[in-house]
Amino acid sequence: YEEDLGDSCHASRADGHKGPTIYNKKTVIIKQPKSSDFSQNRCPLPISIISRDNPFNTFVIPYTGIQLLNDVEHINIEQTIELDDLTSVIESENRFIIKGDHGQILYSGLENSNTLQRIFCCTGRRFLFRIFDRSNQEAIFFTRRFACSTPPFGCYLQKLQVFVPPCEYIGCVQQLWTPMVTTFSIRNCNNSEIYRVEGPIHYSCKRFKEAEFYIFKDKSLRPLTTISHHWDERLMNYKLTVNFPPRICCNYKALFIACGILLEYMFFEITKSGMCCK
Repeated sequence: YEEDLGDSCHASRADGHKGPTIYNKKTVIIKQPKSSDFSQNRCPLPISIISRDNPFNTFVIPYTGIQLLNDVEHINIEQTIELDDLTSVIESENRFIIKGDHGQILYSGLENSNTLQRIFCCTGRRFLFRIFDRSNQEAIFFTRRFACSTPPFGCYLQKLQVFVPPCEYIGCVQQLWTPMVTTFSIRNCNNSEIYRVEGPIHYSCKRFKEAEFYIFKDKSLRPLTTISHHWDERLMNYKLTVNFPPRICCNYKALFIACGILLEYMFFEITKSGMCCK
């Protein structure tokens, strides 16, 4: 965990990101830097003012990208493919857009990985995934380690660590060993399990076109909500829909977004040149 956390912070810094001020003199520190200090330096996000004269509307400008998830009940994750991806021999880094309840684009996501990993490790590759808001500022980023994803051989399974800039760890999504059923544990920053995600029976090297994953809390046998991958006739493409449990904070919603991205890579990632599941 400490190694992955250090790599994540280093990768974020290598991309030109500057964190809060670090004291370099011998002095007494009376206040520790917080993520709120960092958010004050962010540019405000653009908002629509078309109906600003309506007395029933209120305008709140979120200064941190993660706050865009405040009133969102579900999100749709869609993979984007460009012309260069279709003609390239080597698989390119994946890009996604994340839409809100009414189809508005909330975030765009970009994978950072090297060519050798994409060639030899395929969908199990290690990467840094960065999510940007509409002002093109980083809102969330997470790291994935190279690991096995087949439960019968689960000595070292999938794990995705989630951070909020500058480098605040908010939790992780970790695959659990089970004989047949695909199971994930969503954990907070204290490594306590807050939700459990269960999917279909997992066969080795099996890719799905449509599937549904159920979200449970604690030891409950009744699912709270679902994460589903299905065909959208309007878009003429597949999309992943993440339905958030009711009354959860933005940090937990960010963990569910990370879980959705991990499921995309493990079960639904498509070959851009052939537009079919790997």
